[in-house]
Parts: sequence; structure tokens; C-alpha cells
Amino acid sequence: MSAKGIFIASAAATLLLTGAAVARADEKMGGDQVRCAGINACKGQGITTASAADCKAKGGTIAPEKK
Repeated sequence: MSAKGIFIASAAATLLLTGAAVARADEKMGGDQVRCAGINACKGQGITTASAADCKAKGGTIAPEKK
């Protein structure tokens, strides 16, 4: 295998491993995080992240995503 082939193979492996790490991090966060208003100490003055179920259970409202 040439040096160019080794470089391409290692770059492809790095991309695959990076994607797997991001997927695991998202899985640990619950994966369904939304922007939620009304559940933080400011009571509606700020927006925090929570799961949709947690946001609703605490009386918050789901805020639209930033553009």
C-alpha cells in the first residue's frame, strides 16, 4: 500500500470513529433535548435545555429552535 493509500485509510477511520463518539455523546444526553422556557430560576426569562417530557412536566414551554 502506498503512502497515499495509508493516508486515505487513516482519514476514513478517523471520520468513522469521530461519528461514533458523537453518536454516543448524543445518546448519553437523552437525544431528545429541546429548548425549554419557564423552568429555570428566572421563570421564563431564560431558556434552558431539557427533554421534551421533562420540560412539559415542570410546566415549561418548548421554545423554537434558533435559526
